[in-house]
Amino acid sequence: MVIQIFSMLLIEFTIYYFVFTNISNIEFRKTEAIIAILFMTIVAFGVYNYTMPGSDVVAMIINIFQIATMVLIATIKIRTLSLNLFYAVFASVIYLLAGNLSNAIMLFVKEFSSEVYFLSGWIISLAYLSIIFVLAFFISQQAGNVLRSKFYNFDNETKKKFAIYMICGAFIVFVYFFANTFFIIRTDTMMGVHFFSFTIYFGFFAFAIITFADKFQNEIEIKHQNELLVNLQTYTTELIESAIKAKGLIHDHKNILLGFYGLLESNDINGAREYYKNYMVAFDKVATSNSPLNILARLEISELRSILLLKLLYAQQQDINVHIEMVQTIKEVKISKLIDVCRIFGILLDNTIESCKSCKDTRQPMIKFMALKSKSTIIFAFANTCSNPPPLDKIFEKGFTTKSGDRGYGLYIISCLLSKNENLTISTHIKDGYFTQKLTVIID
Repeated sequence: MVIQIFSMLLIEFTIYYFVFTNISNIEFRKTEAIIAILFMTIVAFGVYNYTMPGSDVVAMIINIFQIATMVLIATIKIRTLSLNLFYAVFASVIYLLAGNLSNAIMLFVKEFSSEVYFLSGWIISLAYLSIIFVLAFFISQQAGNVLRSKFYNFDNETKKKFAIYMICGAFIVFVYFFANTFFIIRTDTMMGVHFFSFTIYFGFFAFAIITFADKFQNEIEIKHQNELLVNLQTYTTELIESAIKAKGLIHDHKNILLGFYGLLESNDINGAREYYKNYMVAFDKVATSNSPLNILARLEISELRSILLLKLLYAQQQDINVHIEMVQTIKEVKISKLIDVCRIFGILLDNTIESCKSCKDTRQPMIKFMALKSKSTIIFAFANTCSNPPPLDKIFEKGFTTKSGDRGYGLYIISCLLSKNENLTISTHIKDGYFTQKLTVIID
């Protein structure tokens, strides 16, 4: 009898463990799983034998104990208490539902087959647990698939908030089951009513999970759309500023040509030569077909190319040399939150230009840009001459700047954008007088 009870408890906790892992998708090592199952079995066996064997109170205590044990083990594995509590209570509710349906099936079989009464209790118990295993495994797999599909876009805060709501619902269903068990009259008819009503309650709870998940999903989409709108407005502002700078560049070149024309009109040939030497050569750096900016045609991501073109044109106007390396053509690819990448581009290019303008080095200020694409990533490198390199451990801090005025938010904004985008990383180093930042973009 002792071996039979221990074996049944071991099977029950093994089923519960599989239900929990199906729902939570938490992967345990084999040793962790064995220790957890044996621990629950041994403690439950002691409670079962030394209190009131077979009573509903003991059954409830054992259920609460198995929930607490799985929450503890899962929280050690992944430190999200509220989510693990929801998984554990939900797994227990699914197990109770499978037990309900198994009871109903056994009652149905007994009703139509008198031979069942001649079978030993051991065989009936095994049949009962086998049905529970099949039902619980199937239901938990489907529930786990639904949760994973709904949780896919949830951040950690949303998952915690969702879990708190669902814990309340699962706890109500859990309490309802044992409250009915304590007070119900033990007849086949009343037990059938109890099984049916609990199944209905579980159906309502499952519906509530899907409804709340959709509600949170809609909130996330609205939040994302608002962020997208803010980013779009920022990007538009940056483009307008770049367009104003480009307009100023065109205006300056027009004035240069007018000055050249005036010298020719007055037949001042020597003045025209000197004027050409001082100004028109600088214009050729931008306008010539050999300009490094023509290499940007190989970057076919138009949003990024337009920012680079406008910013680097402005840099050349400020007498800053521009060097571009892009051996391969980078075609249009799908990048999550491309607007965030555009914002990072704008900030990094503005920083390189400002650094070159304030550079007190005897060398000619230089900006270098490099783009390299692999199967899964694109690396963009921004480098500039730097006479007074900043401390690398502080550059991403809010308010840190080496320039005067109310500045120091560019790289801090980049760090905020990176924290929200798992597909973006940045590295910084200083070598041979160049301050270099590499932005790695993971392609979808």
